[in-house]
Amino acid sequence: MALSTQAIVLAKRRAFSAAKTMGLTSTSTQLLSTLFQELSQKKGAPDLQIVEAPAASTTDLVVADSPCKLYGVFLKGGASAADVRWADHASSANTPTTTLAIGASEDATYVFGTGKAFANGLTFDESGASGSNGFFIIGAP
Repeated sequence: MALSTQAIVLAKRRAFSAAKTMGLTSTSTQLLSTLFQELSQKKGAPDLQIVEAPAASTTDLVVADSPCKLYGVFLKGGASAADVRWADHASSANTPTTTLAIGASEDATYVFGTGKAFANGLTFDESGASGSNGFFIIGAP
């Protein structure tokens, strides 16, 4: 998926809608709110893109096929524990740069206030047919 950003106000609305649909805990929702405040106040309200990572997707999901910055990852575990991973690659997560274990029905939230740069794109992968779902908050590098 190519990087197609939108105004931070629209991205915020979409992110909170996704968080509600996923059933994120209040702690994760507070972190989401804090991230948007940080981006608005200290980063000049950058344009962002919310990319959803659907549950039960065992194939690689291309979050961005061009350079980007990752500002946040918000995940909700599925029916069973699984590993989730992402890579600095535009088509495959076979060589993950980050691998995380997430328990059944647990929240996993990773926030990078300054943005973590990915030079080649970003690919998400999960193991397990009933794995986690969630969303990524990305922006231009």
